[in-house]
Amino acid sequence: MSERILNFNDFEALAAQILQAGNILRFVANGNSMRPFILDGEIVEIEPARPGQLKRGDVVLCRLEQDWLVLHRIVGLKGDAGKQKLVIQGDAMPLPDGAITPEQVLGRVAAVYRGERRRRVDEHFLFFLAMIWMEAAPLRPILIDLWHGLRGNRKRG
Repeated sequence: MSERILNFNDFEALAAQILQAGNILRFVANGNSMRPFILDGEIVEIEPARPGQLKRGDVVLCRLEQDWLVLHRIVGLKGDAGKQKLVIQGDAMPLPDGAITPEQVLGRVAAVYRGERRRRVDEHFLFFLAMIWMEAAPLRPILIDLWHGLRGNRKRG
């Protein structure tokens, strides 16, 4: 697999072109807003998604109004089917980003590569964990601290 480093505008244009043509897009995630489900440096696989296919719990690659591309989870749906808005939020973020239109979504995360292992995000166990994580929003900071504490103790032991 060849590696190319692109600036934001070039990446956004290429990502949109690849997904609109019905192809899969893979790239290295950058940032910590989706911890613990997507880690900085992991490869994410994005599949095309039509607006009617999007549902609560999906992780989407979307364009925010500030001209940012983010991978965040749909945590809520607002409005009628014709004028529906998607409320998105990073799994490690305390508050939602706000509501976006389905047209702002470039694609949906299909899988995450953790090392050599490919994990589909719609696997029943992972999807179940994601649903619990969404509902536990007020407890996330405590759970993240607990997770880091357990991982630190395991590495030392």
